[in-house]
Amino acid sequence: MADTEKIVQDIFSVDMDPTLVQYTTKNVSFLSMYKYLKSRGKKNNKFFLRLYDKELMTVNPYKVDSDELKARILREVSINPWYFYREIYRIPEAGGYISFQLHKGNLAQLFLSHLNISFILELPRQTGKQTSCPL
Repeated sequence: MADTEKIVQDIFSVDMDPTLVQYTTKNVSFLSMYKYLKSRGKKNNKFFLRLYDKELMTVNPYKVDSDELKARILREVSINPWYFYREIYRIPEAGGYISFQLHKGNLAQLFLSHLNISFILELPRQTGKQTSCPL
């Protein structure tokens, strides 16, 4: 458990470079979660908006024709699971697809899952339980 505590401590102790935060995402649920956490006074309120490659800041991953950009997107997805949930992951729905919606429950679930911490999640009805765990 000491390793997990160190990882969590490292995540919360590092102040993120503001140029690596993707405020331009089309997924409004991630921006809403950022605003919610910020309004609650949480210091680490944008870790799920992190972007390691600045070149992808305004790129729509579904409208890429350049092999270089495709490689950059693949690299970002391999090192940044939050980019995958935010920009790539789509949920089939009647007539098309919808973006993954981030809320308090699945934010906690995904955070703990990536740290390999066991948890029990109880969500109220009609909150997207079927789509909360893309792992």
